[in-house]
Amino acid sequence: MKHVIKISVLALFVFFSSTFLAQKTAIFTDKDALFKQGLDLFDKKQYVQAQKSFLDYVAVSTSKILKTDALYYSAACAIELFNKDGEWQMKQFVEKHPESNKINSANFYLGKSNFRKKKYPETIEFLEKVDIYKLDKEQLAELYFKRGYSYLETGKDEKAKTDLYEIKDVDNKYAFPANYYYSHIAYKEKNYETALQGFNRLVGNETFGSVVPYYITQIYFIQGKYDKVVKEAPALLDDSTNVQKEDEINRMIGESYFNLKDYTNALTYLKKTNSNTPQGSYALGYCYYKIGDCANAVISLEKVTVNKDSLAQNAWYHMADCYVKLNEKLKAKNAYYSAYQINLDKKITEDALFGFAKLSYELDFSPFNEAVKAFTKYLKEYPNSPRKEECYNFLINVYSTTKNYDLAIKSIEAIGTIDPILKVTYQKLIYFHGVEYFNNNDLNNAEKQFKKSLQQNTDLKLNALNQYWLGEISYIRKDYTTSIDLWKKFQVMDGALQLVEYDLSNYALGYSYFQRKEKDDYTNANISFRKFLLTKVQYNENKITDAHIRVGDSYFMNRDFAQASDNYKIAIAKNKLDVDYCLYQKALCDGLNKNYTEKIAELKKIETRYPGSNYLSAALNEIAETYYNNVKDAENAIVYYNKILKNYPNSSFTANANAQLGNIYYERKQDDKAFEYFDKFVKYDSKSDAAKDVLEIIKKIFTEKGKIDEMEKYFLALGNPLSENQIEKATYLAAYDAFYTQKDCNAAMPKWEAYITKFPNGKYINEAQFSLSECAYDKGTFEKALPGYLFVIQKPRSIYSEVSLSKASYLYYKDKKYTEALPLYMQLQEMAETPSNKNLAKLGAMRCSFYLNQFETSLTEANKVLTIEKLTPQQTTEAKYIKAKSLYETGRYDDAMLEFKAMTKASKNRTGAEAYYHIAKIQFNKKEYKEVEKTINKLISYEYSNDDWNNKGMLLLADAYMAKGEDADAQVILETLIDNKAKQEYIDEAKKRLEELKARQAAKEETQKKMSYGDMKVKFYETNKDANLMQEIKMEAEGSNAPADSTNSIQPK
Repeated sequence: MKHVIKISVLALFVFFSSTFLAQKTAIFTDKDALFKQGLDLFDKKQYVQAQKSFLDYVAVSTSKILKTDALYYSAACAIELFNKDGEWQMKQFVEKHPESNKINSANFYLGKSNFRKKKYPETIEFLEKVDIYKLDKEQLAELYFKRGYSYLETGKDEKAKTDLYEIKDVDNKYAFPANYYYSHIAYKEKNYETALQGFNRLVGNETFGSVVPYYITQIYFIQGKYDKVVKEAPALLDDSTNVQKEDEINRMIGESYFNLKDYTNALTYLKKTNSNTPQGSYALGYCYYKIGDCANAVISLEKVTVNKDSLAQNAWYHMADCYVKLNEKLKAKNAYYSAYQINLDKKITEDALFGFAKLSYELDFSPFNEAVKAFTKYLKEYPNSPRKEECYNFLINVYSTTKNYDLAIKSIEAIGTIDPILKVTYQKLIYFHGVEYFNNNDLNNAEKQFKKSLQQNTDLKLNALNQYWLGEISYIRKDYTTSIDLWKKFQVMDGALQLVEYDLSNYALGYSYFQRKEKDDYTNANISFRKFLLTKVQYNENKITDAHIRVGDSYFMNRDFAQASDNYKIAIAKNKLDVDYCLYQKALCDGLNKNYTEKIAELKKIETRYPGSNYLSAALNEIAETYYNNVKDAENAIVYYNKILKNYPNSSFTANANAQLGNIYYERKQDDKAFEYFDKFVKYDSKSDAAKDVLEIIKKIFTEKGKIDEMEKYFLALGNPLSENQIEKATYLAAYDAFYTQKDCNAAMPKWEAYITKFPNGKYINEAQFSLSECAYDKGTFEKALPGYLFVIQKPRSIYSEVSLSKASYLYYKDKKYTEALPLYMQLQEMAETPSNKNLAKLGAMRCSFYLNQFETSLTEANKVLTIEKLTPQQTTEAKYIKAKSLYETGRYDDAMLEFKAMTKASKNRTGAEAYYHIAKIQFNKKEYKEVEKTINKLISYEYSNDDWNNKGMLLLADAYMAKGEDADAQVILETLIDNKAKQEYIDEAKKRLEELKARQAAKEETQKKMSYGDMKVKFYETNKDANLMQEIKMEAEGSNAPADSTNSIQPK
C-alpha cells in the first residue's frame, strides 16, 4: 500500500509540474526578447549563449521579477558549464533573493553541483531543502537517486533506502542503479531475500549484468543453497570481471561441495584458495582427512586451533585421529587433551578424554601421570559409560606400569575400599616406590615404603623382596646385626627361594658377618660366602671372584692359611678382581706356612705386574722383612728397604725401613752407617716406644766411641726423650686403659682431655688427640672430633694420620664445607695405603670439586674414580654423571653426549633422567628438533625420572615445537604443564612461553578476524570495470558530458 501511495505522489508531482511549465512563457512581452531568447537557448542546453542573453537582459531590464529570474538562469548556466564560480553565483542568488520563486530550483542546482564534487553532506543539505512537489518527473527521480546515494555514502542507510525505494521500481533512467544500491543495502543488512530479488532484476543489464552474478552466488552460499552455488558459481571463474574475486569464488564452491559432503570436488576448489580463515582451513583440513591424506589434513586443521571454539574442538579431535594414523601418538595424545579441554561438544569431549587416557597408557609417556588421572576422571564423569569396564581394566594396568608411584598410591587410596585384585597392584606400587627411594639414596623413605608394602601381605614374593631390601638398608647403615636378622628371616620366607635375591642373600650375609667381626662371625661369613658359590645361577664373574676372596679372608682370619691360600689362588686364576691383593694375601699365607721362597716370589709378581698397586709398598716391606728376618739375606733386605725409602718416602713403612737398615748396619759393626738410619728414625717420632729402643742403641754407639759430650748434646736436642715423666705416664695409662681395655669412651674422654690439657707437647699427644676424636666421632659429637683429627694431620706421618685424614675430610664434606674438604681428600689420595681410603679420597675429591664448580678437576677425579675395580652401581652412576656434566660444563658437548647416552643405559636413579635432559639440550642447541622430541619421549618414559625432570623436559619440548613453528603442539604442552599444577617455577616458565606464543599468534588472529565470513562486503572498485561503473551512472544521470572548456574534475567512485 505504501508503494501505491508513493507512486501516486509522483504522478501528482508530474501534474503540477506540467501546469507550471505550461505557464512559463505566458507573461513575456516584446521588450523582454533577450530574456525569452535566453530561455530558448537554456532549454536547448546552449548554456554559453544563454548565459550571455541573461546577463545582457539584466543590464537593460527594468522588470524586477524577470531580472531576478535572469540572475537565477545565469547562475544555472554557470553551474551547467562547470564554471568555478557557478556555485558561488547560485548561493549569492539564494542569499539576495529569498523571495524568488526560483529558490527551490536554486537549491536543486546547488545539490547537483555538490554531488558532482562528491560533497555528499552538502548535497544532502541542499536537496533536503527542495520542495519535491515543485519538481518534474525526471527531476524528482534525479533528486531521489542523488540524495539517496549521498545518504548511502554518509552512512545513513535507512534514509538512503527510503529515497532509492521511490524510484527503483518506476520507469526512469535511475531505476537500475537505484535497484542496485537498494539491493546492496539489503545485503549489508542481511536481508538476503530482498537483495536477491533486486540483484536478479539486474541480470543481463548492460551496466550491472557482469557484477551481480557474483553477489547472487554469495547470497546463495550464505543461505545454504549449496546446490545452486556449485551449479552457477563455476561460470564466474571464466569471467575476467571476477579475476580479483577468484579466491573467494573458489572458496564458496569448495565449501559448498564440502557441505554437500562431496569432499573430492571440495578439495579441488579449496586448494586453489588462499584463505586463512578458521572455517576455510577447517574445511580444507577435513577434506584431506576424509580422503585419507592425514599429513596435509594436520597442516590445515592446526590453523583452526587458535580460538577455543567448537571449530577448534573438532579440529583437535580430527587431528588426534590423523596423528594416530601417522603413528605420532604423543601428538595424538596432546590433541585429544586439547579437544577435551574445549568441552563444547559433549560427545567429542567424552571420546577425547578416553582417547587421551588410552594413549597415555599406550605411550608409557606420562609426564604428569596423565593415564591415572584421565582414567580416574573418565570413570567419575561418565559412570554409566559402556566403556566403564574397559576403563577400569586399563586403570589397573596403568597402576601396574606407572612410574609416578606416589600419585598412583594416593589415587588407589582415594578409592576407599581396595578390592583384592587391586590390592596386589597396590602392594607392588608401594614396593617400587621404596625401590625408587632406595636408588636415589633416600634410605629413610625407602625403609618406610618397604615396611608399608610388607604390611599389605598379598603377594608372597613381594613380601620376601621387601624383607630383603630392608636388610640391605640396615647393611648400608652399618647396622650389621639387624641386617643379619632380616636376611636370615628372608631366607625362610615363603616365595624367597624362587627369587634371584635368595642366593644374593648368602653373599650379603657373608659381608654382614665379615664386617661385624664378632665371635664366630668369620666362620659364619665363610659359610655364607661358600653357600653363595654353590649357586647354579650364573652371576657376574666379578661377584664370584669377590666371594672367593672373602672366603679366603675368612679362612685367613681363622688362621686356616692353607684353605685361605687355595681360595686366593682361585681368585688369582680368574684374573678379574683384586689380583694384586690376592697375591699379597697368598704371600702372607705362604710366609705363615714358612714357604718363604714362594712368598717372596708371589710378592715380586706385584712389583713386576702391578707397579701402580696400592699394595706395592707393603709388598716391598714384606719382601725386605722376609729376606732380613726369615731368609737371613741382609743384602737383598737392604735392596728392598732402600726401594721403600726411594719410592715411598712418605709411606708408613719408611720408619721401619730406616730402623731395620740401622739394625743391619749395627749388626755389621758399621756404626756410622747404622747411626745415619737410626737418627732418621728417632727424629721422625722421638717419643714413641719404638724410638725408645733405638735410642738405647744410639746411646751405646756414642758410649763405645767415647763421645759422651756429643751424646748429651744430641739427647738434649731431642728433648731428652730417655727421661720419662711418671705423672705423664700415669695420666696416659689411665686414659689408655679406659679406651683400649675397657672400651668405655664415656670414661676415656675426660681422661684424654686431661692428658691433652696437662701435656700439650707430651710424648703421647698424637695418640691422645686421635683417641679423643675417635670417641667423639663414635658418639656423633663431630664438632669435638674434628680438632683432634686436624692436629694429627698437621704432625709428621704416624699410624693415626690416614684415619684422621679420612674422617676429617668426611666431616667437612658432611657439613658441605667443600673448600676445606677438597685439599684433605687430595692429601689422603697421596698418603692412603689402604685401597678403601684411597678410593674414598678419589670419590670425595670428585664430589667436592664438582660442587665447587671446578669442572676440570672434577673431570680428572671422575676418571680416577672410574678406574676403581669395586665401585657400587650407585658410585659408578655418580662418577659417570659427574664426568658427563663436567664435560658439558666445559663445552665438550660431543664427548658429553657420549657419556650421557651411556648413563641412560646404566643408571638406575634420577641421574639417568638428567642425562636424557642434557642430551635433549645438546640436540636443541644443534637445532635437531626432531631428535629433541624423541629424547624427551624417552625421558618421560624413563623408569627413574621424576616430576622435576619431566617438567624441565616438557618445557624444552615446547621450545623445540616453537622453534619448528608447531605452535599448537607447544601450546598444548605448556597448558598441560600449568593445568597439572607443577611447581611454581615451571608454571612461571610455561606462562612466559605462552605469552610469547600469544604474541606470535596475534597477527594471525587479526588477519582471520578481518577475513571472517560475517564481515563480507560488496565492493565496486576492485576491477577497472567496477571503477568505471559509478562514472557511467553519474554521467548518465547528468544527461551529458562536460564541455571541452569546462572545469569539471569529477572522478566518480
